[in-house]
Amino acid sequence: MATQIGFSVAITTVIFVWGGKYLDNITGKSPIFTLLGIFLGLVASLYLVWQIVKPLQRKYKADYKALKKNSDEKKSEIKK
Repeated sequence: MATQIGFSVAITTVIFVWGGKYLDNITGKSPIFTLLGIFLGLVASLYLVWQIVKPLQRKYKADYKALKKNSDEKKSEIKK
């Protein structure tokens, strides 16, 4: 999981930065496209991380609700 997130962030950012540098070399406008590539790479990385983490969040939320329900049932049994 951690490696998947790490590779997603690294590869996405590198691709966008490389694309920005390539466009800078073609157009001659040095930092503009590189900075835009960095920004777009980070935005795309955040989106990919969210797509990876979202299913885990749902799973843990469901597990927490099940644990809480079982705990509440045990407490009500003890009171009887």
